[in-house]
Amino acid sequence: RPRAGAQGALVLGSPQKTSDMEERLPVYLEARQDLVRVAVTFGLGDQQSQLRFVPTAETPPSLVQEGQLGAVAAAWLNGVTVRAGERLLLGYVTGPVGMSANLRVYGVSASGLDDNREVRLDVPAAGGLRQ
Repeated sequence: RPRAGAQGALVLGSPQKTSDMEERLPVYLEARQDLVRVAVTFGLGDQQSQLRFVPTAETPPSLVQEGQLGAVAAAWLNGVTVRAGERLLLGYVTGPVGMSANLRVYGVSASGLDDNREVRLDVPAAGGLRQ
């Protein structure tokens, strides 16, 4: 259920099969109001699969952590900008076919770089909020 006052959301797209053994899941930042120079971090996983984060060329993260089995995290410390009503593709979580059914968001945070304000984001429930 969406949080009251959330300015945006971390949204997981539909799984895309990339081979017989692997799938990828798009990860988006969706803005309900203008998000200007917002630092964003998230961690997600399934606690069992070897996962990787594949960024887009347009939005490379500052940091990626993907060495721990079943977890991946990424951070955009220099900020991203998304206009109200738009969605920015941050990249893809890749792993074995079926991993997307068990993904959970472990944490997400966002803050404005210019004024250090908290930016409230909705997060997907386990196995949910795919659009």
